[in-house]
Amino acid sequence: LDDFERYLLSLDKSDTKSEALAGIFRAAHSLKGSGASVGFTELASFAHLNEDCLVVLRNDPSKVDSEILSLLLASLDIMRNWVLGLRKEGDDYKPPGAVDDMRMLLKVAIERLMGKVSSGGTGSALPQPKPQISEGARKSAEQTVVKKTIPTAKTKTRGQASSPKEHSQSIKIDSERLDSVMDLVGELVVIKSQIMEDQSLMTLEATRLNTLLTLLDKNVRDLYDRALSLRMTTVKGLMLKLERAVRDAALKVNKEVDFVVHGDDCEMDRLLIDKLGDPLMHLVRNAVDHGLETQDVRKKSGKPPNGRLTINVAHRGSGIVFDIIDDGRGIDREKIIAKAIEKNLLTDPAMAKIMPDADVYGFLFASGFSTAEKVTDLSGR
Repeated sequence: LDDFERYLLSLDKSDTKSEALAGIFRAAHSLKGSGASVGFTELASFAHLNEDCLVVLRNDPSKVDSEILSLLLASLDIMRNWVLGLRKEGDDYKPPGAVDDMRMLLKVAIERLMGKVSSGGTGSALPQPKPQISEGARKSAEQTVVKKTIPTAKTKTRGQASSPKEHSQSIKIDSERLDSVMDLVGELVVIKSQIMEDQSLMTLEATRLNTLLTLLDKNVRDLYDRALSLRMTTVKGLMLKLERAVRDAALKVNKEVDFVVHGDDCEMDRLLIDKLGDPLMHLVRNAVDHGLETQDVRKKSGKPPNGRLTINVAHRGSGIVFDIIDDGRGIDREKIIAKAIEKNLLTDPAMAKIMPDADVYGFLFASGFSTAEKVTDLSGR
């Protein structure tokens, strides 16, 4: 499912669509085979229909467009919900209600791609289904993963389909077991420190003992570092979710956005990554809705028609910094001041003229503050 999504999101940006289509096809084929092998025949049948659609696209990659891509992403969401349901309820699970509608849409899409129906001359007339999976459902599917890290490039631009071989080999373990190991390692570090600081031992002139204590110190420190790394994972998965959010938001507001990521091989504690998901999602959606202009406005101001949203992830000191950068219109200082006065966050208009930009921009973080002219499902509250 993750490979299916990763390759799909790279498809509309990749110069060589054949490799991405091959990756999506392999994922759909694996879903079909895996579902059939354990008796989930309806899921296998649905994956097979996706596979049929992909066969047509592989034969003629030029037929890939934004609408068929949105259709396959919505189909992926249904399969993800389906797998989550089967994991929780097994044979008692009833497939999502949207399955029948999606079957129909996929069949129509296949016929259209094969030239059996007319698209009306202006692209597909297919209705675009809404994504069928919530962020909460995604999170419920995730478990703590111990990574065997394989080095990857320091910087990567989204849109270049990567081979599944680049992925780490992983095993899933219960988070409570991992926590218990961390606790034991922590206790071991404390005991080691007590031994190393014991003056009665340090004053002994025993060469063999001192050598063993030095080795103990080194090995315990190494064990501690490696135990900490067990909770660490790269931010690649988080960036994939953000890429999907950017694409969906751009479609809603009818904008073209190029999403670029640098440094997605940085590692963080998995719990921190989970906590970062919602704030970063909010930031990128705001960048698409508020920051980036429409293609017409960008052309008039001499900018490239496609907006650009860049995320740079990098170690700085003892922390990791996420830079979210868009090449849009920037922040309107006067608009913020006007809204701050309206909300009584700023009582002296004369003071606004001499306030530093940093203080003015600080109003953006006040609860309920928004410069949006109307509330939408993307922003405005």
